[in-house]
Amino acid sequence: WTRQLTVFVCFIQAAFYVSSLTGASGDSSILTLSARGEYHTLFVLASIVVLTAGSCFLMWLGEQIDAYGIGNGVSLIITAGIISRMPDSIIYLAGISSVRANGAANVLGPGKILFLIACFVFVVAGSILLTQAQRRIKITQAKHMRGRRVYGGQNQYLPLRVNHAGVMPIIFASSLMIFPVMGINWLDQKLRASAPVIAASTLPGAPASPIPHSFLQDAMSFLHENLAGGTYLYEITFCAMIFFFSYFWNTVQFQPKEMATQLRDYGSFIPGLRPGKRTADYLENVMSRITYVGAAFLCIIAVVPTIITTSMLDNSPQAFQASQFFGGTGLLIVISVMLDFVNRIEASLVMRNYSGFLDDDKGSGGSPSRTKRGSGGPLMPGPLAPQPSAPRSTDRSQGLPAFDSPSYGPPAPAMGLRP
Repeated sequence: WTRQLTVFVCFIQAAFYVSSLTGASGDSSILTLSARGEYHTLFVLASIVVLTAGSCFLMWLGEQIDAYGIGNGVSLIITAGIISRMPDSIIYLAGISSVRANGAANVLGPGKILFLIACFVFVVAGSILLTQAQRRIKITQAKHMRGRRVYGGQNQYLPLRVNHAGVMPIIFASSLMIFPVMGINWLDQKLRASAPVIAASTLPGAPASPIPHSFLQDAMSFLHENLAGGTYLYEITFCAMIFFFSYFWNTVQFQPKEMATQLRDYGSFIPGLRPGKRTADYLENVMSRITYVGAAFLCIIAVVPTIITTSMLDNSPQAFQASQFFGGTGLLIVISVMLDFVNRIEASLVMRNYSGFLDDDKGSGGSPSRTKRGSGGPLMPGPLAPQPSAPRSTDRSQGLPAFDSPSYGPPAPAMGLRP
């Protein structure tokens, strides 16, 4: 069902993408030219099929990486696409930092270049730190008797991630912010076009002027001017939606009551709290506090590219693409995928070389040593040590093993111990 839905979504998005391909003028889209006869309809259908087939091939390639590789295949493909844009961004920054042909001053001087490098290192290090950050809650396991032995009583930790939602709040917020902006722009254009005009004077040839705007027209004009990318109102709304989706994601994914029930069933408890409702309330309060920190971190990561684009760069599409390496969804996706990739490599190396931890002191790679470290004696010295096994020979007449060696040891001693 997931693969079939992927094909359906790819087909719809490919149709919108092909229709958005424009030429020099705004009315020369592929569908418009096809209606005029300049492009055949078969070309449009072939383009949609090619885009859908390419997406399906990437889906299949990601599944092959999942099956035979290390890490999430689709995430690795997305990460490779993001990192591949880094050389173009570096070339763009190097281009705008040089003196222009018209003799204008440097857009980026040495000080700004050093600041951008330091900002990049700081943002990447902070993203890694807060992506891996955890709030560890101490858990004590109850003691219980099994036979004559006592089990439990050990202290463990319950890790709660500070950024539990990951990059999903930014993706949801940026996706939903597109619709109100498009709706407000469309409504503002409709109101401007439908506004009637009256003559400013009764004299012949007097210029016409529109009637006073209504409250709705003024409100739509204000939102149209202040709800664009990079404006104060847009960024505040964007951050508010990031906070909302961070708490919404934790509400859906994090279940404190179920976690408290599992702790009680396994005989574990948080010191100073009763198992059950008190533990669930405590976990919910802790998660609410650390979610606030994680959401604030996501807001900073999401706003930094816009600040760099509007204040330090020339606010062009190339500038926005270059500033995405200083924050945003692309940086978080790359960091989270690369951290997961490194962890999987370490786990694979430990799994393949685990026998090395059990080798003897010489590290020959053979079977584990039967002697104590630092001593030449057996693991069980004394009278209870296992007796040397008797060399066996084969009775050629009957084909049965026979203990025909005179060095065969005495029978097992008392207490029922085998030789």
